[in-house]
Amino acid sequence: MTEDDDFCCPDFMVLGHWAFIEKLAMIARSFFPCALLRRGFTLVELLVVIAIIGILVGILLPAVQQAREAARNMQCKNHLKQMGLAVHLYCDTNQYFPPTALGGLFGDTGFFSILPFLEQKAMYDRILQGGTVRSETLLIPVETYVCPSDTIPPGCEQIPASSYALSTGSEYYRKNDNNGAIVDYFNRMIMADRDASIVVAKTSIDIVQAQDGLSNTLMIGELGHQLKNLGTELGGSTLGAMTQWYVNYPWYSTASTAGIFNARMASSGSDFYTWETFRGPHPGGVNFVLCDGSVTALITQIDDATLDNLANRHDGNPVQIP
Repeated sequence: MTEDDDFCCPDFMVLGHWAFIEKLAMIARSFFPCALLRRGFTLVELLVVIAIIGILVGILLPAVQQAREAARNMQCKNHLKQMGLAVHLYCDTNQYFPPTALGGLFGDTGFFSILPFLEQKAMYDRILQGGTVRSETLLIPVETYVCPSDTIPPGCEQIPASSYALSTGSEYYRKNDNNGAIVDYFNRMIMADRDASIVVAKTSIDIVQAQDGLSNTLMIGELGHQLKNLGTELGGSTLGAMTQWYVNYPWYSTASTAGIFNARMASSGSDFYTWETFRGPHPGGVNFVLCDGSVTALITQIDDATLDNLANRHDGNPVQIP
C-alpha cells in the first residue's frame, strides 16, 4: 500500500483528532526526510497539515451548504403540499376555495380559514375569541407558513410572519376583478368600494377544473423577504417584505404575477407591482402548489406569458410548465 493509499484509507474516520493529525504529519515527513530524525512536529509539518485540512474544508463546505439548501427546499415544498391539501379539505367542507378575506380591513384571511385542516384547530379557536387571547395567539409561529430558507428580518418577529401568499391571478391587485384561483373578496368588496349587496363569485375545485384545469393553475406560492432595498425605501420598517398570514391587505397574504417575478430589488418604495409579485429565497426559482395539489418550482427566467397563463384560472390558453 502506498502512502497515498494510506491517506485515502477510511481509518481516519475512527481515529481520534490527534491520531489523524499524526497520520497527516507522517505524510508530511515523507516530503522532508530530515524530519524523520526528530520527534514531535515541526512548524513546516504543522503548516502542511493545516493546508491539507483547509483544502478538505474548502472542498466539502460548498457540498454541505448545497445539501442543507436542498433539504430546506424539500421542506418548503412539503409546506406547500400541506397547504394545498388543507385548501382541498376546506373546499370539500364548504364547497368553495377560501377567499382572500373573511372580514373587513386587516381581517381574517384564507390562511386563517385553513388552520383547522393543518391540525391547528386550537389556534383557530383561540383567535376567534378575540382580545388579548387573540393577540397572544398570533405571536405563536405556524411552522407550515414559514419557509426554512426564508430569513425573517429583525423587527418582524412580533407579527404572524409568513413566506407564502394566495394566488389572485395575473393582474394588479387593486380594483381589478382577479382572475386567479383564489377569489379576491377583499379587493372586490372593500378596496373598490362596491355595493355590499353584490354577491362575490366563489371558486372551487370543480370551477377551476372546468376552466383551465387544476394542474394548470397556481394556488399558493412563495412571497419571501428578499427585496433588499424595501426597508431603506420605507424608512427601515419592513426590511424586505410585509408577508403575514393573518393580514388580508395587499402584499401581506396575496400575490400575483403582475410585477417582476422573483425580484431581489424593488425599483422604489412605491413599486407595488413588484411588492405583490411572487418571489422566494431559493436559488433559481419560486415554489408553488397548483390547484391539483402538486408542487412545482418555476424558474426565474420563465416566460412572462407562460407565468401569466398559469396564474389565470380561465384564460383558455394552453400552458406547459417548463
